[in-house]
Amino acid sequence: YISGTATVNDSTFNGNNAGSDGGGLTGDSGSTVAVRHSTFTANEAGGEGGGIFYRSGSYETTHCVFVGNISDDGGGGLAVQSPVDDVTISNCLFSGNIANNNGGGGLMIRGGTGNEVVNCTFVDNIANGTAVGGGLWHGAGSVSTTVDNCLFWENIDTGGMDESAQIHLSNGNITVNYSNVMGDWSGAGTGNINTDPLFADADGADDNANTFADNDYRLSAGSPCIDAGDTTALAPDTLTDLNGNPRAVDDPFTLNTGVSVTVITGEVASIDIGAFEYTESFCPSGSQALGDVNCDGVVNYLDFGIMATNWLLTL
Repeated sequence: YISGTATVNDSTFNGNNAGSDGGGLTGDSGSTVAVRHSTFTANEAGGEGGGIFYRSGSYETTHCVFVGNISDDGGGGLAVQSPVDDVTISNCLFSGNIANNNGGGGLMIRGGTGNEVVNCTFVDNIANGTAVGGGLWHGAGSVSTTVDNCLFWENIDTGGMDESAQIHLSNGNITVNYSNVMGDWSGAGTGNINTDPLFADADGADDNANTFADNDYRLSAGSPCIDAGDTTALAPDTLTDLNGNPRAVDDPFTLNTGVSVTVITGEVASIDIGAFEYTESFCPSGSQALGDVNCDGVVNYLDFGIMATNWLLTL
C-alpha cells in the first residue's frame, strides 16, 4: 500500500490476497508511483486490481509481468480507478489474469485523460461470467487512452474471442495504433493488423497453454508483428523490451510495415509490436560481408545508419 511518492524496482508480488482492492499493490489517492521491472503472479483482490490497483494520482508501470492474478471485480491484472491524473503502462506482459463480475481480465482503465499503453502484450486473459473485455476494458465518460504497438490475442469474455474480448470500449475515448488485435480493431487509430502473431511457444514446455508461467510469448521468425510498430511512440528513455533487449532492432528478412527511424536516407529500423523485440535473425552462414549490418549483400549508408543509431547504446 503506497501513499505519497514512491518507486518500486525489481520486486516480486506473489500469492497475496486483499479483501478489497489491490491484491499485490495499491497506489492511494494523490500518489505518484513508478513500478518498474517487477512481477505480479497469483495475487487476488476482493475488489478491483488483482495485481495492482491505482486510484487518483500519477502512475508509471514499465517492464512488468502480470500472470495469473484474479479480481472479484474489474482489472484482473491491473485496475485504474477514476479519477486519476495519468497512467503510462509500457513493455508489460498480461497473461492468464481473470476479472470476475466486471471487465478487463488483463487491464481495466476507468480514470485518466492522458493514459498511454505502449508495447504491451495481452494474451489469454479472461473476463468471467457476463463481464466483457478479456484483454482491456475502457470506461467512464472523460477517460482518454492511447494504445500503441500492443498485442491482443486470444483474450476471452462472454462473447468468445472477438474484437470486444480483446479491447472493449464501454465509454470514453481510446485510440489504437500499430497494434495486432484479434478480431480486428474497428475503432479510432491507424496501422493495426489482425494476424496470428506466431508466438515462440504459446503453450510452454508442458504443452499446456493454461499453465501460463512457462508460456513463451516472444515472437518467432516470420511473425507479422516484427518491424510493424511505430518507433516514434517509444519513450526516449525506454530503450529495451521486457527481456532487456534493445528496441527497434531491424530484422533484414522482414518487410517493414510500421513507422521507422530514418538516418540520412532509407529505412533503418522499426519497433516490433508487443512486449518483446525479435532479436534472433542472422545472416545466412558465410554470406555476410564485413560491415554488412543489415545482411542485404552490400555495405552502404544503410549499414552506417544502423551503426550510428545504436552508437554508445547502453541497456
